[in-house]
Amino acid sequence: MPLTLLRPGERALIRNINGKADTRSRLRSMGLVEGATTELISYDNCIVLIKVGDCRLALDKELAARVLVTPTMERGCGRRRERNDIGRGRCRRHRNHKKGWW
Repeated sequence: MPLTLLRPGERALIRNINGKADTRSRLRSMGLVEGATTELISYDNCIVLIKVGDCRLALDKELAARVLVTPTMERGCGRRRERNDIGRGRCRRHRNHKKGWW
């Protein structure tokens, strides 16, 4: 599935990059390589903001549609936790919420 079909906060594994050789080499130089994990941060009308490793990248919608991904079962920090979740994740905001700071 294309990268543009992910929901914000959803993580995916990059499987393939379609397009011309110069397009593929440009995306690979930015860190979008096969096997890398990416997270969709936001998606506007024409800009797709993703996170690859420790970097945030802004891609054109047409360029992001060329990146084919497989969604993983985990989600990023952008989700709300369930009420009965113990809140031991990496995100301090959600951890503090369970302690009553929020």
